[in-house]
Amino acid sequence: MSYFARIASSYDSLRGMAYHDDLVRVVSKYTDVGSILFDIAGGTGRLSIPICIELGLRLELLDRSDEMLSVAKDRVAKEGGIVGGHPVVFHKGDAYSIFNNKVRLDHVRLFTWMNAIHHIRLSFVPQLVNVMLKASHLLILSRSKKQNDRSYLGSQFKGFGSKETRLYDMDEIISTCEKSGLRLAEANEYSYPKTVPKNTLLKEVEEKKYSTFDLYTEDEFMDALKDFRERLTVEPSHLRFQSECMILVFTRL
Repeated sequence: MSYFARIASSYDSLRGMAYHDDLVRVVSKYTDVGSILFDIAGGTGRLSIPICIELGLRLELLDRSDEMLSVAKDRVAKEGGIVGGHPVVFHKGDAYSIFNNKVRLDHVRLFTWMNAIHHIRLSFVPQLVNVMLKASHLLILSRSKKQNDRSYLGSQFKGFGSKETRLYDMDEIISTCEKSGLRLAEANEYSYPKTVPKNTLLKEVEEKKYSTFDLYTEDEFMDALKDFRERLTVEPSHLRFQSECMILVFTRL
């Protein structure tokens, strides 16, 4: 079973929303009421659906996972089938499927690529730029390599930083996007305080909350998990640390 098929039903409860307000603030700069937000690899719509509701945006959401899309559709159904004042358009397929003739892109004001850059590599950007309208925008939300290394698991779970080779640092993303015909509009790093019961965090690790854990062999994971359990025995009942991310916005020249 794939990571997303396995995690879909619990994905929303496992991921925080600390950066929602910052995302809304940033997205509002590059959209107007009724603008179309196209969420690439949008998963359950955990991030894009609340943004579109708050800002009155039209949402189109693309994902390759049937299980993740099912959760997103259920979420929209609970909103009465309407998000931001309009029905949501769902697309099934991987990121590259947007380049076929069945997906219309000449009306999209803002593309978002949130928490997915480690699943869809930066080599995707030049092809996306080719279909973006002039003066449209691309928003990337991610965690950098350095931020991942500084995270609680990055510093406390054996191999978590070194195993995760799919992330990019901010300057790598900016360089690739600018070479592809985008202009940097803004780039900021964010840090949010987080408090988690250590038993909750341990359960999330045991259930392989992050796809990074799938990069371990079973023996490597069990060895690291044993080490992590031992580390937690000396920690307080509630763990306090910073959760970091970066938000970058680019404009099509």
